[in-house]
Amino acid sequence: EKIRRKREKKLRKEKNRALREAKLEEESNNFSNNLIDHKQVELDDINEQLQSLNYEIKEIIADGHCLFRAIAYQSSKNNDFMQLRNLCSQYIKQHAENFIPFITDDITIEQYCQELVNQQKVKWGGNLELVALSNVLNSTITIYQANNQSPLIFKPDNIEQQQQQQQIKEEFIRLSFHQHYYGLGAHYNAIIKK
Repeated sequence: EKIRRKREKKLRKEKNRALREAKLEEESNNFSNNLIDHKQVELDDINEQLQSLNYEIKEIIADGHCLFRAIAYQSSKNNDFMQLRNLCSQYIKQHAENFIPFITDDITIEQYCQELVNQQKVKWGGNLELVALSNVLNSTITIYQANNQSPLIFKPDNIEQQQQQQQIKEEFIRLSFHQHYYGLGAHYNAIIKK
């Protein structure tokens, strides 16, 4: 009798454990099915904007240099990403008065520019670097992003005057900006013709 009760108790425990595991798995599946794939939503939104323009996203490696790599990929100036970082750093130093108000880190403009070219500790590029590179490359840089926002456009400071004097032919560089592309945060890709 004692053995039978022990077996029944053991069977009830196993049955209860199996029921709990099944319930947990069901809850987990329900949770997973209700998750939003933010990366895909963002990609779909950007691709929808690009479709009518006959453009597509060209994936750029995510190594902290994505902004510079995406611009280098499209620029006709034949600079690699490190050359662009150096040119950007030099431009920011030479035009420090335009950039100092926007450096939020508690560092000097010199330190900021040194961090920009430091290969050991990669500093991500953003709006300041886009302004600088637009001027350095004499290029209009357009950034497409999700949420039906109008593209951000970075134009060189004197482009209209130079065009009127027929000194240059404007170059156009197009990028996509993603907040959910990788788990690490923001990412830039190149935009190319289909």
